[in-house]
Amino acid sequence: MLLGKPLLPGSLYGILAGLALTVLLMARTRGEEAMLERELEGYREYTQKVRYRLFPFLW
Repeated sequence: MLLGKPLLPGSLYGILAGLALTVLLMARTRGEEAMLERELEGYREYTQKVRYRLFPFLW
């Protein structure tokens, strides 16, 4: 949604903002993953079973 919605009106600034927000979301997700592995028992085993947690076949 962050990347697709600005394409409708053709907003270059919207696309750039969407890209920036996507990068921030990915950075936050990495931090959360690290915290969950440290603090949540069984999360490491879960990550081995579920390979893609955010984008199917990508990440």
